[in-house]
Amino acid sequence: MEINEKIKDGKKVTIIIKKEIDITNFSYEAFLNLPEYSLSLECDQFDYEGMNFTFIDPEDGKEHKLDRNKIEIGMEKFLNQCIEGKHGEYLSDLLNLFDLGYWDATVMDNCIQICLFNEIVFG
Repeated sequence: MEINEKIKDGKKVTIIIKKEIDITNFSYEAFLNLPEYSLSLECDQFDYEGMNFTFIDPEDGKEHKLDRNKIEIGMEKFLNQCIEGKHGEYLSDLLNLFDLGYWDATVMDNCIQICLFNEIVFG
């Protein structure tokens, strides 16, 4: 990871972070360990190796399916949104974004929603 700091006006600090990740491996690791963490949807069916998951909306019973392609596209979007500060309240330290040990149920729930709906729908 490359981190560059710039001090502007003696007070403000801009940090530029460059991080290359293998989105397939990162997505696999996140969904291997965390799909049951979803707060708003229930993970009803799962195939970890194939990265296929079915989530149920407990309010209306509707099924939502995720496959490897949707997960990778959604994961990239979610990570970019986190870097842009759009999910700052869920991630206390941007440098920990790529350490799944810092992900909790709220983070995973938002990631799953981005993968499924392309936006946060619940909560």
